[in-house]
Amino acid sequence: MPQNASILLVDDNELIINTIKMSLGGEDYDFLTAFNGREAYEIALKEKPSLIITDVTMPEMDGIELCRKIKTTFETRLIPVIVITAYDALVDKLKAIKSGADEFLSKPFNPLELKIRIRSFLKFKLLLDKLEDVSMVIASLAKAIDARDAYTQGHNQRVSFVALKLADFFNISEATKSEMQEAGILHDIGKIGIPEIILQKPGTFNQNERKIIQTHPIIGEEILKPLKSTVNFRSIIRSHHEKLNGSGYPDSLKGEKIPFPVRIISVSDVFDSLSTNRPYRNAMKLDKSLEIIKEEVEKGFWDSEVFKALEKISAEDEIKILYGF
Repeated sequence: MPQNASILLVDDNELIINTIKMSLGGEDYDFLTAFNGREAYEIALKEKPSLIITDVTMPEMDGIELCRKIKTTFETRLIPVIVITAYDALVDKLKAIKSGADEFLSKPFNPLELKIRIRSFLKFKLLLDKLEDVSMVIASLAKAIDARDAYTQGHNQRVSFVALKLADFFNISEATKSEMQEAGILHDIGKIGIPEIILQKPGTFNQNERKIIQTHPIIGEEILKPLKSTVNFRSIIRSHHEKLNGSGYPDSLKGEKIPFPVRIISVSDVFDSLSTNRPYRNAMKLDKSLEIIKEEVEKGFWDSEVFKALEKISAEDEIKILYGF
C-alpha cells in the first residue's frame, strides 16, 4: 500500500467528511477537503490526489459534474472517483456511471466496506501511476526527437493541438480525444531509429533515403508495443502517413480502412509541416498551406470533411498565434 496516499473528500456537510475520516482511523492517509465541486476541482488540479470521494448534491457544482470534469481533464483523468449516493438513488447512479465514476458508496456506508474499497482503488492508482511514468519517459523521447532538429522543435505538440481542435469540431468522444492527444505527441517517435543525416537533410530524399524515412511509423509502433497503455493508439502512429487513395505507407491502406482519428492526425501533421520552417524551405502562409492541402484532397490523399474543418479552425486566433499567421 502506498504510504501517505492523499484522499480528497468532497461534501457540503462537514459531519459526513468527519465521519469518513473517523471510519478510516488508523490508515496512513493524508486528507484534503472541499465543500463544493468547484473547489474540489481546483484542488484536484493542483494537488493530484490519489482518490476522490464525493457526494452528489452540493452547491456551485454537484458531484456528477465534478466527476465528469475530473475524467475529461487530461491531468486528472486517472484519479479514481467514488460517488456517494442515497441507497435507492438509481437515477444518480446512472448519471454517475455516464460521468465516468469508478465506484459508488451508498448511504449509510459500512466502514469496513469503505476501507476495503479505498485500499483496492489506491493499489489500482499506484499501478496507473507507474504506467503513467513510463508514458512520460516515452513523451520525453518524443521531445528528444524535436531536439535533434531545430526545424521541427514543437512539431509533435502542435500536431496534437491541431488534432484536438479538429476532434472538438467533430464532437469526438473524450476517450478517443485522449488517445489522439497521446498519438499526436508520439506519432514521430519512430524517428529515433532514423539516422540524423537523413532527418536533417536540406534537400529531397533519394530513393534509398525515402525507404529509410518511411520505416519510422513501424519503428514507432514497435517501440510502444511493450506498453499496454498504448494499445488503443498505436495504430494511429503506424498509419499516420497512409492516404485515402492507397498511396501512403507503410501498409498502403485505402478508404474506409483508414480510421477517422488517423485521418485527423494525418491532416494535422501535413498542416504543421507546411506551416513551419523546414531545412529545404521556409514556412508557408496560411492561404498557401490550405491551398496545397486542398490540392492533395482533390488527388485523393486526405479526407475532404477533415479539410473543411481545418479551414474553419485555422481562422481561430489560437491557430494564428501558434503559427504566426
